[in-house]
Amino acid sequence: MDLKALQRRAAACTADLDDVAFRYTVFASQSGDLARYIYHDPKLNPKDRLHGSPADEALSYGHAFLWLSSLASARGVELDGAVEAALKAVESREYARHHNDSDEVKGVTAFLGEAEGPAFVFVGSNIELPVVPKGAVLVVRHGGPELISLFDNVAGIVADEGGLYSHLAVLCRERKIPCVVGTGNATRLISHGQRIRLSASDIIGKVELV
Repeated sequence: MDLKALQRRAAACTADLDDVAFRYTVFASQSGDLARYIYHDPKLNPKDRLHGSPADEALSYGHAFLWLSSLASARGVELDGAVEAALKAVESREYARHHNDSDEVKGVTAFLGEAEGPAFVFVGSNIELPVVPKGAVLVVRHGGPELISLFDNVAGIVADEGGLYSHLAVLCRERKIPCVVGTGNATRLISHGQRIRLSASDIIGKVELV
């Protein structure tokens, strides 16, 4: 079965759902579930318990693809053309680093929600981890597992780089932290200590000075 046929079936079985944001939320949730199979793989983390069976993992891929197809249909996007464009971008490495010359801080919503507080801008290395005050909005260039120890106090997270499947995005979904990634300019435009509002209530999230 080709992509167009799969997309038609996915659109048909979710036709009663008019809410695009809801489709996106379900897709993001399914993507987060996929990540658990990777993080709990005994080859990567021998001390972790296995998350589900191979059949469960295969079903998770199916669910993620179904909701991605449904979301694409709701947005009027043809998957075959989108995949072709993405292949060309990856092959040419155009996706490697986000850059944004505008004065507006916005990016992809990794986890829905809103947060307001002082910006804690951190662009250091993982051997210089600071203590983040409770209620701060963490602003970083990119994020990985080295930042987990900072998550307990943060109200939200903004990153220059990353996408829906980035490590930071997955971690924020698991911990239910409002997060916007791929802004390309957050660490350039936001100063440490500035009070900011993170609005991640739609597919595209934004950050504004308060």
